[in-house]
Amino acid sequence: MKYNHRHFSTPLIIASGLIIAISGVMMFFHIGKDVVKLMHEWIGIIMAAATLLHIQFHWRSFKQYFSKKTGLAVISFILLGASALALTPIEHKPHPDKQLIELYSEKSLEQIASFEERNIEQLLIDLEIANFSVSSEQLSLKDIAQENHARPFELINAIINPEY
Repeated sequence: MKYNHRHFSTPLIIASGLIIAISGVMMFFHIGKDVVKLMHEWIGIIMAAATLLHIQFHWRSFKQYFSKKTGLAVISFILLGASALALTPIEHKPHPDKQLIELYSEKSLEQIASFEERNIEQLLIDLEIANFSVSSEQLSLKDIAQENHARPFELINAIINPEY
């Protein structure tokens, strides 16, 4: 029986291409985020290797696409579009939780109470209920977190979402 590379190269391209297409659409719509991203990346590596093998096994046919105007136009269009997307700067806005931590972590409880339109005594009670001790109202939230071996976010959560 003669060895035929088409028994594995073409099915490998088809399967990995379908998975890349499906996971790409899922990533676009933010479905399954981390797991899908990991799958997309690993299957993408498999697809890259499979594509190189496929090109190697079909070199004569592959070269012909560069001599036809339609094939060359499609390839050029996709490469130019991908290049434009890759070079487009994307503005990354920090997550609201991170913004809140940055805003509050250097503020004292007095400042936070004023911002939250609550009195300082209530903030102290909320922190005490959440098992945080406060040695001074003038300390920053970050300092209070350090004294309690906690993260500032945990204190913010106790202040904004009290447990009563």
